[in-house]
This record gives sequence, structure tokens and C-alpha cells, in this order.
Amino acid sequence: MKIQIKFIFPLLLMVLNSCSPQKQDIVWKWNKDNEKMHFFVGQQIPLRVDINSKDRPDSVWIQIKQVDGGNWSYLKPVPSHLLLSHSPYSVETNIEVPDTANTGKYKVGLFAKLPDGSIIQDIVDIDLSIDTSFPWISDLDIGLNARQDDLHLAADLSAAKKINKVHVYIEGAGWKGSYDFQGSSLKDRITAHFHEHVDIKEAPAGDYSLQLVLTDGLGRVTKQKGSFKKTK
Repeated sequence: MKIQIKFIFPLLLMVLNSCSPQKQDIVWKWNKDNEKMHFFVGQQIPLRVDINSKDRPDSVWIQIKQVDGGNWSYLKPVPSHLLLSHSPYSVETNIEVPDTANTGKYKVGLFAKLPDGSIIQDIVDIDLSIDTSFPWISDLDIGLNARQDDLHLAADLSAAKKINKVHVYIEGAGWKGSYDFQGSSLKDRITAHFHEHVDIKEAPAGDYSLQLVLTDGLGRVTKQKGSFKKTK
């Protein structure tokens, strides 16, 4: 009987070990808002990943690609300073999805090269769609008067959670200008036509970039960019 116990006990340990779940090399940590892995065009994909490795990875990179091809893909290394100095090695980064990205299903992959040359990886599926509640700005209409001291700006604005404030930032030729538009004609409206004239007579001749920034009632921000040239 003792002999039987002596051999049965190690066998039982082997069975238990084979049935116990193995620790995943890569663990995606989505917050409650992102558990369905549904994200939006023009916003961020917040990636939180743990890499379970005895040794610190030599390099880590992230790739995003649309299942059906699409017009946007992403492939970039993760800066080494974003990896914690002990296992699990955590990656925390926000990936900007451009406004022009197609909607649909995408594959997100994280790859880590270990000191022994091996590569561990994991790939998950996400969906990209349009967030109709997110603030929106149409293409900008930009123009200068004949004296080039008055800048015409116009755009259609939309914010399901209401418009809170609008700013315009102009920069170029060693000159900067910032303008705040929070008048009653815009604030708390869901849609509005923005039409303003900005005094730029102090701006020297040169090429300028411009940003119109809309903030909604929830503090969410959207931007529209433009440019113009001043010759005198």
C-alpha cells in the first residue's frame, strides 16, 4: 500500500499541474469604458498591457491594421522608458486615431522581443466607428481682406453635449495670436455657424498655421486646422 501511495501522489501532482491555467505572456487591461473594445475615429485608443516575462524585453512594438484593408494603419515601437523596471512589464500609451480613418474591424497586435531572441505576441480585435456625440467642426473658410489686416474665419460647429467654448490659435513668421470666443451666440448651442473676423495687422508677412478648437460641455475637444499666407 505504501508503494502505491508513493507512485500515485507524484502522478496526482502531474495531473493537477497539467490542468492548472498557464500564465499568459501578454495581458490586455481594458477599463470599463473599453471592455467591448469599441473605439472611435478621431479619438484615442488607450492601451494598457502587461508583459509577463522573466527578463526585460529588448524591444516592444504595436501594430494596428484594418481587417478589410482600409486607409489607416499603425506600426510604431514603444519607447523603452514606458516599460516598468520589473515583471510584469507594463505598457501604457494612447494612440491617436486620425479623423480620416475608415470605420470597421481592426487587429491590434503587441509584440515583444526578449533577450534570447524569441518573440512573444498577442493580437486582439477592436471596432472603430463614428461617435455622433463628439464635437465636430466643418472645413474652415479662411480669407484675408485687401489690406491683409483682417482675417475672415467661418465654419459650422456641432456638439451634442452643447458648445462650451471656442478658441482660435494662429502662429507663423515669429508671431502668435490667441483668440477666445465664448459669446452668447455660441455657448450652450448644439449647432452653430461660426463667423468671425480677427485683427491681424500686427502680424508680419509670412506663412501662418491656424487651429480652431471647440470644447463641448463634457470638456471634450475637437480641432480643425487651416493655413494662410500674408504677403504684406
